[in-house]
Amino acid sequence: MPTKNLIIYYSYTGSTAKIAKKLAEKRGSDLCEVRERKRPGKLAAFTLGGLASLAGRRWEIEPITAEPESYSHITIMAPIWAGKPAPAINTVFDLLPPGKKIEVVMVSGSGKCACGKKVEETLLAGGATLVNLKSVRGSLASELEE
Repeated sequence: MPTKNLIIYYSYTGSTAKIAKKLAEKRGSDLCEVRERKRPGKLAAFTLGGLASLAGRRWEIEPITAEPESYSHITIMAPIWAGKPAPAINTVFDLLPPGKKIEVVMVSGSGKCACGKKVEETLLAGGATLVNLKSVRGSLASELEE
């Protein structure tokens, strides 16, 4: 049975979306974009959103269009806000089926992520397992070479 790959991504400014699309093309993965129910303005996203990220809060999102349980490999891609995953992606972590092995790619201006332990704890709480965590700089999709 062939491996079915899914990339679920959230992108506020478009940087993560560009990287997700390049990675999906390279891997032959399906793409699923995460969208907030109420998209905040830029100021609210980076102030209130940053505070929400620090607190590990979730934002209401539109229903995701993919069925993660039907994929053998799932990659979650998200920007880092205030050192933590964006609130919309925290919601996605809660929607993952128990028992799935998840790869997470965090995108930031610096390419550094200090939130690996928090991401792993969040996934474990939902019954999923973190198998790989990568951090990339938003402008450098080439960092995702396998």
